[in-house]
Amino acid sequence: MKSVAVLTNFQNVDSSYSLNHVVQNQIKMLTTAGYTPKVCVAEGFVPIEAYALDGVTLFEIPKVRVTNNASSAKDETFKEDIEALYDSYLAGLEGVDVVITHDLVYTPDNVKHQIAARKVAEKRPDIKWLHWIHSATTPHILIQERRYYEDEYMAMIGVMFPNSYYVFFNDWSKRRIAANFRVPVDRVKTVYHPTDVQEFLGIGGLTQEIITKGNLLSADLITTYPIRMDRGKQPSIVLEMMIRLRNEGFSTKCVIVDFASSSKDPNDDKFKLRQELKDMANDWAYSDDLIFTSEVSPEMSYSVPHSVIRDLMLLSDIFVIASRSESYSLVTQEAILAKNLVILNDDFPPFKEIFGDNLSIRIGSAVNRDTGLDGESTPNYMPSREAYMEAITKEIIAKIYANGLIMTHSKIRKERNLDYVWKHQLEPLIEGGDSAKRFGSTTTTLPDVDIIAAMDTLSNS
Repeated sequence: MKSVAVLTNFQNVDSSYSLNHVVQNQIKMLTTAGYTPKVCVAEGFVPIEAYALDGVTLFEIPKVRVTNNASSAKDETFKEDIEALYDSYLAGLEGVDVVITHDLVYTPDNVKHQIAARKVAEKRPDIKWLHWIHSATTPHILIQERRYYEDEYMAMIGVMFPNSYYVFFNDWSKRRIAANFRVPVDRVKTVYHPTDVQEFLGIGGLTQEIITKGNLLSADLITTYPIRMDRGKQPSIVLEMMIRLRNEGFSTKCVIVDFASSSKDPNDDKFKLRQELKDMANDWAYSDDLIFTSEVSPEMSYSVPHSVIRDLMLLSDIFVIASRSESYSLVTQEAILAKNLVILNDDFPPFKEIFGDNLSIRIGSAVNRDTGLDGESTPNYMPSREAYMEAITKEIIAKIYANGLIMTHSKIRKERNLDYVWKHQLEPLIEGGDSAKRFGSTTTTLPDVDIIAAMDTLSNS
């Protein structure tokens, strides 16, 4: 496991600053994976939020004058500032293998920091540098807007930073980024910006336990079914639909919020029903994807906070109301508010009156659907129940593909969360097998320029 540092010059934690969110998410990814990152901040920085997580070490650099104004004014302390930054970087990066930077090589504001960092790179050729570029504006246009040490800035744009990858946020832009910074295309890597899904949605601790135990964020489709373990709720139908969708190529998760149903008595029908569902899941090789909240935490063995239901509905995509009889069904209404695709029991007509003309399936009810009186509605499946359920599954899939919101929500939840971006993009970049010492000599065709000498010449001219 490499030793990693994240370089910023933040003076405080600004919640409105998107770059702060990016850095905090990187810290969360690193610490969750067991790394103990060093984070570089400006002197006087007060650590809160991710910066105060266990395992994080802060090291400070001096506050030096920076500006993003359209000014070509020079600083009398230019050289002294660079030396002070260099000394701080060199000390703070002791023992570090990989350095993540943010706009260090991109903005003219950071010209002093970049020169100091390049000096460290020459001193420490064993360090791998990963440079995040946080804007699409071409450097040649940017310097026209921010004439701050423009000669020094443009000189560095023309010379690849030693031992480096340049990081952007989509594959389509890689050739442009390579051209802008005059580096080979294979030196530009893509790392998507993740979102801390739980933090953004305000998801609490109990729900986080369910997410972790069930590995929910890895799924294409999630359903949540809050019920007492009552056979009239027909949870087997919900489970069957998710298994059938799994068999059609989707990865699915079925979360049953089984409140007031935690009996351990083998003679209790609630216990028996839960065991029947487990046996059904086992028969279909679905055991890892069926989650009972009562088994996640003792706190949910009897009662489940309403906020947990809300959290799970916000994460979910599909809601099947399979109940044979209801007075209203608030959970269905909540699923609709959370923009789930709702599938009603067609044998219980009040659902359509209350919730509208949604997709529905015939799965029986405890009232006569024709008269509205007590009795039974038993569907006559043609040509067979198996064929009917297969056809319904195909119809659900068609609805899913026709609903761009479901597909986009699923993709972002699954592929833009911290864990996915870490495992598929950031960790391989950090732990990649390329030797940092070989980067410059084997990949760049740029002339061998002593950037520090060039800076000295420019600053004395």
